[in-house]
Amino acid sequence: MTKSPLCLSESEQPPLTTDIVRNSFWQEIQADAEIASGESPCLKVVLKLFLFHSGFQLLLLVRIASRLKQYGYLGKFFSKVFLKLATDLTGCHINAEAQLEGGIHFPHATGIVIGAAIVKKGTSIYQNVSLGRKSIKDKGYPTVCEGCVIYAGAQVLGPVVLGRGATIGSNAVVLSSVPDYAVAVGIPARIILK
Repeated sequence: MTKSPLCLSESEQPPLTTDIVRNSFWQEIQADAEIASGESPCLKVVLKLFLFHSGFQLLLLVRIASRLKQYGYLGKFFSKVFLKLATDLTGCHINAEAQLEGGIHFPHATGIVIGAAIVKKGTSIYQNVSLGRKSIKDKGYPTVCEGCVIYAGAQVLGPVVLGRGATIGSNAVVLSSVPDYAVAVGIPARIILK
C-alpha cells in the first residue's frame, strides 16, 4: 500500500511537475490541516476537513485561487471563480492579494474579512474579524505575526503590526501596533498585558 502524497515526509515527496502543485502549496495545506485537526495531516484528515470544516475549505479555496492568478487571463478568471466560491460557501471574504502562510486556523469561519493583509503561521482568527484599511484612501493593511489569536468581532485596521503571540480581545478595534505577547482589548484597543 502506497502512502498518500500528503502523508509523505519532505524527503519522500515525488518531484512535482506543475507550478500549481509545487511543494510549498502542499506544505501550506499540511500545516493548515495539522493546526485545524491536531492530527498528522494525511489524506483522510485533509478530506475530512475539506468536507466538514468551513475554515479549512476557505483556506484551501483561497490557496488554489492565489496559485491560479499567475497563469494569465484564464488563470485570473478562474482565480476569481474560486474566491467567489469561497465567499459563497463560507460567508467570508479574503482578498486575492492577502499573503497567508501555512498553518492558519479559522475555528469558526463566518463573517471573516481579510484585505491585502499579511498573516503569519500559527495564527487563529475567530468569526466576524476584519483585517483591513482604515478608509478607502488609506493604503496600508495589517501584518499579523506568528502565533496571534484574534477573537470574535475584532477589527484590525490600517498599517499596524500585531506582534508575535499577541492576543486581540473580542470586539476590539485595533488602530495601532500591538507588541509581542501583549493583550489588546477595547474600543479603541489598549494594551492591558505585556
